Amino acid sequence: MIAVVATLALPAFRPARAAYPNAVRFTVAPPLNIDAAGATPPAVSPDGHRFAFVAARGGVRQLWVRSVDALETQPLPGTEGAESLFWSPDNRTVAFEAEGKLKATDAESGLVRTLCDLPESLSGGSWSPGGDAIVFATPIHGLFSVSSGGGSPRLMPNPDAASTEARLFPTILPDGRYFIYLNSPSHVAWVGSLDGKEPPVRLLGGCVETLIFPPRASRDPCSSGCYISHWCAPMPPALSLNDETWHKANPPAIQRRARSQRALR
Repeated sequence: MIAVVATLALPAFRPARAAYPNAVRFTVAPPLNIDAAGATPPAVSPDGHRFAFVAARGGVRQLWVRSVDALETQPLPGTEGAESLFWSPDNRTVAFEAEGKLKATDAESGLVRTLCDLPESLSGGSWSPGGDAIVFATPIHGLFSVSSGGGSPRLMPNPDAASTEARLFPTILPDGRYFIYLNSPSHVAWVGSLDGKEPPVRLLGGCVETLIFPPRASRDPCSSGCYISHWCAPMPPALSLNDETWHKANPPAIQRRARSQRALR
């Protein structure tokens, strides 16, 4: 079974209870004759009405899409060999990796277009809220940006060119100007500017696993509260902004920027 959990309400920082619907949980049976064990986790569209995943049938991996109110999951033609995927902000287009290229397919018409060549496999990608830009990550070559209309990808600035760490899983913030990414294996979170004109700024140091931001997040993404999933060895009971270790590891300016964030185990 493929389980989909669409959490549309985060009580810790929602501005008003009526602004968000309740969380929706449901289970979907996979299409017949696909290799469900090798399927990717489902990616839910921004409006929560559809989800997409990659799975193989007959030895061929491709994209599958399903609406939450539909009874069947549909394969998307022309997406053979697909791997990583992420949605556009208009809930209509899915970007994905295939044949050494970053491609995009219209989930309704099935039209597939090539956006750019990839230097290696994807390690996450994100579409800007305005729909005009994409940031994607590669394990060795780093972070790139490319126009959503296609073109030559541009390498994003690296604050430490001598570092051997991978920069992974970029997420463009709702203001469309900045994005978050994680360094690995240190699990340090950084904020970069989409136009590349501002140097990346260290947001949080060590043990960061996942960050979720409120709808109006910007350059100071945690100024109005954010959720931080983290892990350490050994696992601390909680990561607090009053923690002496955190203050030693993060400059005062970054402490001020993140003063309102909520960190949860």
